[in-house]
Amino acid sequence: MKTVNPIRWAPLLIALTVSLGQSQEKVMNPVEWSLKVGASTVTDGTLTAELTAKIQDGWHLYSLEPIPNGPNPTRITMPAEQAFELAGKIEAPDPFVETDPNFGVEVEYYEESVTFKLPLKRRASAAGDKLLVEARYQTCTTRLCLPPKTVKLEVDVK
Repeated sequence: MKTVNPIRWAPLLIALTVSLGQSQEKVMNPVEWSLKVGASTVTDGTLTAELTAKIQDGWHLYSLEPIPNGPNPTRITMPAEQAFELAGKIEAPDPFVETDPNFGVEVEYYEESVTFKLPLKRRASAAGDKLLVEARYQTCTTRLCLPPKTVKLEVDVK
């Protein structure tokens, strides 16, 4: 009987594992985020950044509002070690509101796509042209919730 040398099969096994991991990551990451910044206003020098989440069919993203005994709300933060800071409250469109079967409580959520508007200003005597934004979020279907995830986005401000 001929023995199989596992070392000969290692590259194939690694390739299959990486391929399966990548396709599983796509399935298990139903939200795609993007960040852009508009031109500054001449009157007060503020900027508006738009953080957009594109949500796959069948999934939803929870709003910014915390819900007692509910899912994790979306949290948008900006690391302090940068040239920009929030200049006001983050604007969000009105979410859908209904009872979530996963939690048994009324929740606020978005489907398909949502854009959050972040009013920004440059920190006094701060250098740099990169805007850094972090979004921590949870997504669910009517039967499945993924654990909360954090994405980090950056864009050049001109």
